[in-house]
Amino acid sequence: MDGSLIINVGALATALAAVGTSSLLTTQALRLSRDANHMPVTLTLLAPHRTPEFVRKETLIWKEVGACDPALGFFQQPEPMRGHMIEIGLYYQSLSYVSEYGIADGEFIGVQTQYRLVRTWGVLEPFVKGERILRGGDYTFLNAYETFAGKARVMDVEATTKRLMRRGKGKRL
Repeated sequence: MDGSLIINVGALATALAAVGTSSLLTTQALRLSRDANHMPVTLTLLAPHRTPEFVRKETLIWKEVGACDPALGFFQQPEPMRGHMIEIGLYYQSLSYVSEYGIADGEFIGVQTQYRLVRTWGVLEPFVKGERILRGGDYTFLNAYETFAGKARVMDVEATTKRLMRRGKGKRL
């Protein structure tokens, strides 16, 4: 082989290694940047879920919504139930938006909220259907919540938690 061919092959191999390394580092930087941007949103949205006032209102819905008429939807219910249903339902709708639209990690949100999110959906579903009838369409109210609750219902929380922990293993101290 002549010397210029060896130099050219070496230069090509070096260039390919540089492109591969650069691509790998760029991919990792983009992932870290995405996680860094999404985590504050996710943590901010999860904060109300842990407050005693939120839990009190949600528990009240579970216990007392049976006395309400689903045909009245959400916005025609008597107070204070109307306010509680709107607050809690729209809260879970917000979590569902960020999850379903890929703004935040849906598995992470699902693991944190699964039991209460699904239980509350089961209680509110007849009222959501009533509200949709009043609005004149199936896709007019809390659709993202319905979709996310369906996914959360079948989520294996233990397996998902383990997967999230494995995925985060390299990021922990």
